[in-house]
Amino acid sequence: MDDRTLLAFMAQDQGLTTAALAKALDISAPYTSLLLSGRRSIPAKVSWVLQAYAGGSSAFKAFRLTAEQIEQHVRRPLTGAEQVAFARVWPELRGVLTALQNTIEATQETQIVRGMGAPPRFEIATALASVQSLSQILDEEPDLSLEQRQLFTVNLRAQAQTLTRLLTPEGGENASEPSGHSLHPNRYVDQVFAAHAYCFDTLEQEADLLVRRARRHGPLGTYALAERLTSDLGIDVEWVEQAGMAPSSFSNRPPEIQNQRLALDPSLGQAQLRFRLAQYLIAQECERQLEELIAAEAPPNTACHYQLKKALIAYTAGAMFMPYTALLEAAETHRYDIDWLSRHFACSFEQVCHRLLALRRPDAGGVPFGMLRVSPAGQTISRIPIPGLALPDRFPACPLWAAYGALQHPRETVTQLAEFPDGERFLFIGRLCEGPRAHFGGPRRLTSLMLACDWAYVDRLIYADGHDPQRRASLTPVGHACVTCPRADCRSRTQPYQGD
Repeated sequence: MDDRTLLAFMAQDQGLTTAALAKALDISAPYTSLLLSGRRSIPAKVSWVLQAYAGGSSAFKAFRLTAEQIEQHVRRPLTGAEQVAFARVWPELRGVLTALQNTIEATQETQIVRGMGAPPRFEIATALASVQSLSQILDEEPDLSLEQRQLFTVNLRAQAQTLTRLLTPEGGENASEPSGHSLHPNRYVDQVFAAHAYCFDTLEQEADLLVRRARRHGPLGTYALAERLTSDLGIDVEWVEQAGMAPSSFSNRPPEIQNQRLALDPSLGQAQLRFRLAQYLIAQECERQLEELIAAEAPPNTACHYQLKKALIAYTAGAMFMPYTALLEAAETHRYDIDWLSRHFACSFEQVCHRLLALRRPDAGGVPFGMLRVSPAGQTISRIPIPGLALPDRFPACPLWAAYGALQHPRETVTQLAEFPDGERFLFIGRLCEGPRAHFGGPRRLTSLMLACDWAYVDRLIYADGHDPQRRASLTPVGHACVTCPRADCRSRTQPYQGD
């Protein structure tokens, strides 16, 4: 940020009048007014004072981080005039800056990068333009009457409050809960799972008990699970066309059974049918254990409660079909060959990837993976970051990532040794996953799933074979996203649409 922005920020942050600011800078008050209005350039001696102030001010660091968040929203750098205007409304924006700072600190503790909500870009741009124009009028019109100046000041504060609302984390909520948890259901679940290192030993034990009970009716498949529900719990299982094509059709609530009747779609694949039956079984038999676990996390609202319950049920279902110890041993023996693991455990590629994330026990851990799942449009569906690798929330990531490359290569596993501008290297494993069709000619349900791990673990993965880090041809130069990537000569670089 330039010196004029620093000057305006210092005055607002410390509540200095023009005379007091002039005294602090050891210059005259009229000259200070000229510097604030931009009619004179900042001299070297004043610049040294401002730079020293910026280096030791935690408030300015938070202010700069928030300015970067605004730039991400409007997808362009802030002009000098906009930065100065933003500095002028610092007192009105203290709340949002504090909230953002808390979010950043929580991010550092859990090694997860979480973005704010995504309010419409034009709303932020409009509020920012209003702040700039009102601030400029107050700076450059010394002949305004007291009444006019008060009116402009009131309007300026109103626009600052609008900007605060739009920039507050979680898409406009003014504060997070005292626990520090997000109010947004998906981010709340991310926080809870990260706090538990994506491994819940209590649910692993419950999954083992559920498997023992279901196996009284035969091998752990659709028949045994359906018999467990029907014979032991008195729940009728019926096969109904288009009763639901995917577990996500549970919407915002965990699975519920209406009138002791469960309707399943026979067109679901066997892996999905087993998971669907297991999820309903878990919801019935583990209600108390789930509610105790959820109560200990103190969800901030009902939506977060439901979303966490759904996630814990899905976790337990994965543990039923892929027990922790058995999966870890098989994964290490076969070098994390996901296709082999899918056949061995009779689960889908996507189910195995989700389950691999749970292999994080301190005394018996597997390769620590991150995961990114995106739609064909490039929108992020879910993400599990790992230390050193920030995954996108609002914006698409680098178009060279394997997550997007897999969309161009159906039925193929795309592997990639990705090298970032800072020299960090990660192994990316991408695959296009397709859900079942409801009928002939019906739309396909496509998602691209990418696992990521630090290059330090690649000796344990079959997907690293063929990638020689000593050969530049084996490396794919990537960035985090085009809007922040310093690789100006990248041929795949794209610029976001700026509008008319």
